[in-house]
Amino acid sequence: MVNLLSTEVKRVLVIRLDEGDDIIPTVKRTAVEHGIKSAFFYALGAMSKVVYSVYSLEKSAFANIEEAGSFEITSCIGDIAQIVDDEGKQVDTFIHAHITFSGKDGICRGGHLQPGSSIKPMGEVIIFELSKPIHRLQSEIKKRGYSPIRF
Repeated sequence: MVNLLSTEVKRVLVIRLDEGDDIIPTVKRTAVEHGIKSAFFYALGAMSKVVYSVYSLEKSAFANIEEAGSFEITSCIGDIAQIVDDEGKQVDTFIHAHITFSGKDGICRGGHLQPGSSIKPMGEVIIFELSKPIHRLQSEIKKRGYSPIRF
């Protein structure tokens, strides 16, 4: 079954990341401060530390991986959605991002970008706010660690 939301881009925000900044908390803070209920974003730049996770179907859980060094972000895409309780009340803002990055060897690795990563020397994030909301269910996140988007 395919679910479809037809919406328009409401506004675009551009963020410059400086050395030491962390993509996930920066995107979340920006979304909360600017009242963004739903959006998609991409990020570019370089990092000195990357924290990411890969989902294990066997364990039904995410396993975090942390790498330090010199990395180029080859791709980072994500969305911003509202976490809602079973009554539909907003309880938090959810940032979901996938990252692919390469080290000095040119080999790419990737997974779900997690907080704790560090930009070096710089980065940029472009947020495309949507005019209609996207939701994720708090109960599903607690149970499975993720929740499919809902409109």
